[in-house]
Amino acid sequence: MMWRSYYATRVTSKLVHYICALPLPKSLRKTAWTWAASIFGMNLAEVELPLDEYSSFNAFFTRQLKPGVRPIDATATVVSPADGVLSSFGEFTNGQLIQAKGVYYPADLFLGGNMIRHGSMATIYLSPKDCHRVMSPVDGVLESITIIPGALVPVREPYVSTVPDLFGRNERMVMMVTTDKGRVAVVMVGALNVGTMTTPFDENLVTHCWGEGVRSKVFSPGQPIKKGDLLGIFHMGSTVVMVADYRWEFLEGVREFGGIRIGKGLV
Repeated sequence: MMWRSYYATRVTSKLVHYICALPLPKSLRKTAWTWAASIFGMNLAEVELPLDEYSSFNAFFTRQLKPGVRPIDATATVVSPADGVLSSFGEFTNGQLIQAKGVYYPADLFLGGNMIRHGSMATIYLSPKDCHRVMSPVDGVLESITIIPGALVPVREPYVSTVPDLFGRNERMVMMVTTDKGRVAVVMVGALNVGTMTTPFDENLVTHCWGEGVRSKVFSPGQPIKKGDLLGIFHMGSTVVMVADYRWEFLEGVREFGGIRIGKGLV
């Protein structure tokens, strides 16, 4: 079952990525992207460029937003790195991260050997309507980026509640950041049709490459980053998991699960 899932999802995702990267004639782009926005519920008022400037669906999907539409909360120590739904958050112990109610997965394998036994975490699910750029949630120093190959199983329900170690099985990009309070891992998790993830820090660090094993880049010295700096891009939608080795005091405004936006204060 898992072998069929592994290969089938990767082949399907490669095909979808290829189709989405095909260029569209400029005369058809505005109509096509307006139609796509209506289907997925995208807010075209936030799009940075005229619609006919986006040559392919992938270019439109990974769009930059207009300056100022996602203000970064300067008073918060941790902000949301992505648009989406906050599906889980809180403290964890014994190296077991929260996947869903009553479902856990090991932090060390998920983080590619970056052991964090206790701390806080938050999981954000991105839908097709959301901006698919992932920003830094904290001020700190980017120490490393690691790509861990894997399957591309869907990360929505009912899979999250029923597939053991779903996030640890899927392809992912792990970015380790050191702050003045401790370490924070920002993990972009791939899913069905979301096999490709990129980062502005190294054009060769691209996920969903056939035959590649674990690949890492260590920044020496580390790369200083600020809240709201671009860390990576999903070439479709998926999930971001943040894991910290210290305790977060979540703001009251995020106690209820629901939609959040880039830059919204979490801690």
